[in-house]
Amino acid sequence: LNNDGYLTVNGTLTDNGTINNNTGSTFTNNGTSNLNGIFYNNGVIANTTILNLNATGALTLNNGNISLDGTFNWLAGGDLTIGPLAKMYLANMLTIPAAFTLNVDGLLQINANGNIANNGILSLNATGNFIIKDTTDFITSANFVWKEGADVTIGDGGLVTLSQPFTIPTSATLTVGDG
Repeated sequence: LNNDGYLTVNGTLTDNGTINNNTGSTFTNNGTSNLNGIFYNNGVIANTTILNLNATGALTLNNGNISLDGTFNWLAGGDLTIGPLAKMYLANMLTIPAAFTLNVDGLLQINANGNIANNGILSLNATGNFIIKDTTDFITSANFVWKEGADVTIGDGGLVTLSQPFTIPTSATLTVGDG
């Protein structure tokens, strides 16, 4: 499926092949979308209800934005990548499955009501940005890899509780907002 316009799911969509959400296009999920195949995003994804990244699925955010206001179920075996030009806005729970890694080369932003349950590893790579605008306590030295050159911002409304020693890498920036 090649989307070059506006695709809205109000019922159930099951992807067993490949979806290309191309530059300038919008994929809106108001129903239930089951990703069993490959989903390449270069446009905008708006999830308001249920988006399932299943064990055989891959969600590759090359460019554009994804807003996870609804439920996002990432099952073990599925692959999620945030590329250098991509932006993920989280306003709901994101659970990284055990033994899996979320590689962030672009932007991962936790907005109000957003949270990460981290059973796996969040890897903030050299070009990555992580903005926290709500309370989160998932960051520990065991499940958060912060690489040189990446930036973390604790913005207005953001609160991070650290339960273990934490090191800011060389050439990385930690910015704490005034809110």
